[in-house]
Amino acid sequence: ERYFLNLTSHKQWYDSHGTEQYYIIMVRNKEYSFQSRLKAHCRFPKQAKLEESVATGIINHAIRTFLLEQASGIAAAADTGGNLLKLNGQYDDGIWTEQDLLWDAEQQETTNSSDILTSSLIPSKNNVVLVSYEKLMRLKDDYVKQLYKTLGIESDHRPIFKDGNAKYEGTTADRQWHDRTIYHRLRNSRNFL
Repeated sequence: ERYFLNLTSHKQWYDSHGTEQYYIIMVRNKEYSFQSRLKAHCRFPKQAKLEESVATGIINHAIRTFLLEQASGIAAAADTGGNLLKLNGQYDDGIWTEQDLLWDAEQQETTNSSDILTSSLIPSKNNVVLVSYEKLMRLKDDYVKQLYKTLGIESDHRPIFKDGNAKYEGTTADRQWHDRTIYHRLRNSRNFL
């Protein structure tokens, strides 16, 4: 059996007890995440697909509640038997599932919107922070500096990076071109350091 923590109800419980906490939600390319899950966590494609959709639903619920602050709007759709919701997803034995994340980190690079999900390199609100694995791997130290700034951390520490997506991606030349393009777009954006 696999269990998934409902980020929203967990954070709300700790908030109600006066405990300050930060939730850093790492999102990853959908195809690479699925391939990795099949390789390392669950070798059954149907079960892996369900796990992906449950995780997506839980992340989307947290995004709606803490970043978009739509808690009151979605509360009416809540299942009276628990903390998981049925919104655009479907129930599978009481498990809320969705296929697509609300936040597309790649879309942020080309959109000029005031929406928190598209206007910030690292969207954050109410101590919930969204981090893109792909952007972290592309921008490395610059992204970590921005993450530290978002979290109010003063540090010069820089981690060692190992890109888990490399084995799923195309040629090195394709990747280098893509990395340079993203880096220049972000460097010129108003939200970059």
